[in-house]
Amino acid sequence: MNLYQMGVSDCKGTFYYDSNSTATKFSEDGDECCEVDTLDHILHDKKVTFIKMDIEGSEMRALRGAEALIKSQKPTLAICIYHSSEDFLNIPVYIKNLNPEYKIMIRHHSDFEAETVCYAYVEK
Repeated sequence: MNLYQMGVSDCKGTFYYDSNSTATKFSEDGDECCEVDTLDHILHDKKVTFIKMDIEGSEMRALRGAEALIKSQKPTLAICIYHSSEDFLNIPVYIKNLNPEYKIMIRHHSDFEAETVCYAYVEK
C-alpha cells in the first residue's frame, strides 16, 4: 500500500480549505492549503482495483481526474453522492458514460440525509 499526502481533483495545484470545519471543503479564502493532483497522474503506473471517495462535494472533480484510470482499469467504485442534489444524478450518469459496462447500485447507509453511496462495478 502506498500513501500520498495530497488531495485529488481534476487538476494539479494548490487548493485552500478552512481548517476549523467538521466537513472540510475547498474554499478560495481558506486558512490552510494542500497540494492536489489527478488520480490519473498519481497512479498512472499502479494497478487500481478499488476507489472510494467521501470528499465533501469534490467527488465529481476527482472522478474527472481519474477518467483514464476508470476507463482502462475498471476499478470497483464507492462514491458518496449525498453532498449535493446534482451529484445524486450526475455521478452515476458520469460513471456509466465513462464505461457502459459498469453496473450501478445506490445504497443509503444512515437514518438521516447523509451517507448515500453510488457503487459501480464491472462483472468479471
